[in-house]
Formats: sequence, structure tokens, C-alpha cells
Amino acid sequence: MHSRDGEITAWQEDELTWVRGPLAIMPPWNYKQLEDAEAVEQIKLEETKDWQHTMVWAWIDEVKGLIRVRTFAADWDIPEAQGNGSGSVVLADKLGRPIEILHGEGAVIFAKPALNDCVDIGGRVLET
Repeated sequence: MHSRDGEITAWQEDELTWVRGPLAIMPPWNYKQLEDAEAVEQIKLEETKDWQHTMVWAWIDEVKGLIRVRTFAADWDIPEAQGNGSGSVVLADKLGRPIEILHGEGAVIFAKPALNDCVDIGGRVLET
């Protein structure tokens, strides 16, 4: 498949749909790691009004690669995103490992580094 920014690949694996794309096309993100998922939950939206495209995250289970994330991008007119694919794959690349990310409103994103400076993002897709 060809996107506006280059070649991407999509496939099905078990119950997940995956897409692979180059890391270079991902927008920049700021990351703030907190001590635990409860601290991530406690962030108040009004605290984030001056934050610039920031993913706040904490391990739920580091061994399993399970993470809780909230994304705030008031500078991009997104007070809080309920899912963040580009930030998720960049985080997986930074951590150097596959991760499962619990975002908001039931959004679960799987992300992992791939070969040739690419990243993979996966999730469950529902037809509507």
C-alpha cells in the first residue's frame, strides 16, 4: 500500500489488524513517565492546557509490556486524545520492545519496533 508519506504494509494476525510504516513519518511527541497507572489517571485536564503534544504513561505490568497512557495535545487543538497511534509506535521504538497500550474510551493499541527503521501498530478493528 502507498500512503502520502511512503509505503506501508497491512496484514491480519490472529484477531489483530496490523500496519507497518516508517518511523521517520511520525510526528514528534513529548513523553512523561509517571510512577504508576493511578498517577496517570489522576491528571486533571485543566493541568494540561499548556502541554505540547505530550503522552503521559506508566507501566501497569512491565514484564508483559502493558502500559497506561493518556495523550494531551492542546497545542494541536486536541485537549485529550482517546487513542494515539503515532505516539504509541514512537514509544515502542524508544522502549525497544513490543507494548500493549491502554488509552481511553476502550482504545487498546499494540505497537512494536520493526526492521529497517519501521514500526508496527495493531489493534482490533470493527466494521460499522
